Amino acid sequence: MDKKLLLRPLLSFVLTFASGMGLHAQTSASEVQLSRDMVANKGDELTGKRYNTGRGLYDYAQILISEGMDILNSPFVLDVRKANSWLDIGAGGMNAQLDWLLAPSFGGVDFLPMWRVSLTSDYLKTLIQQKKQSQDSRVAVGISVENAMPETLKNALAAEGYSSATYLTGKYLEDYTDSELGKFDLVTDVYGAVSYAPQIDLIFLKAIEHLKIGGRFYTHIQYQDSQRTRDGGWNFKLENESVDQVKSVKRWLEKGECISSFIQLNDSTVKPHITIKIEKKCDAVVIPALELIQFKNASPPTRVYRING
Repeated sequence: MDKKLLLRPLLSFVLTFASGMGLHAQTSASEVQLSRDMVANKGDELTGKRYNTGRGLYDYAQILISEGMDILNSPFVLDVRKANSWLDIGAGGMNAQLDWLLAPSFGGVDFLPMWRVSLTSDYLKTLIQQKKQSQDSRVAVGISVENAMPETLKNALAAEGYSSATYLTGKYLEDYTDSELGKFDLVTDVYGAVSYAPQIDLIFLKAIEHLKIGGRFYTHIQYQDSQRTRDGGWNFKLENESVDQVKSVKRWLEKGECISSFIQLNDSTVKPHITIKIEKKCDAVVIPALELIQFKNASPPTRVYRING
């Protein structure tokens, strides 16, 4: 997904760093600048790779799955099926949401919707026309700082006036008003701002604010190998915590208000990760503030925090 979606955290972080407000020596201005360069889509100096902006719905389901569950019956897939509105933070080319809107049904491991392989044919045009004429009221909004949607697809959607899919680029999540985006049944962040921003607590708060009451936010925290992060480990840590990252994340989110959270380790894949599901219970949402005390640039960066209060 679009790794550039950091809200406006890098600017705030640089200002905080410059004022010396408790950041440890392990965090340097050069690390932040390198991350800024990567956010500007100049590439990842550690791997030489570009960001993946083409993940589809099945890719999301694989990342957000609860361990031990059949992927087609996982909480994320079930919530996708019943959702009527979906906001994706760091949507890349918006493939996952267009899979949701345009594919006849969500399949398994070989799921490759025909719309993705038929961008220049009449199939996509016909499919969009059928969707417009149907009673399908679902809407999707994808946010990507970089314009990563292929021009052929963008032109096809525009030519057919397909208003169910809204693709917004050039602005950070924080720059959109509530009226511009609205409220959603489902909000996701897959390798987006949650993975890359220094101010992860603000991103959680903003994402949840865009949920309807009863809506759900899905994201993840990943474990990186040493080649990608220089020293390996989780890309989100709390100061002086044990290696049990699930307990650390639970301890942080349990201090929140108007939310319920489900956090689970999934180490059955090549790269272990923690799946996070948060349900919004009321509008007076509080996410416990975190103080960033260490930031090591990588793809994604390693960040260490302490809980304020």
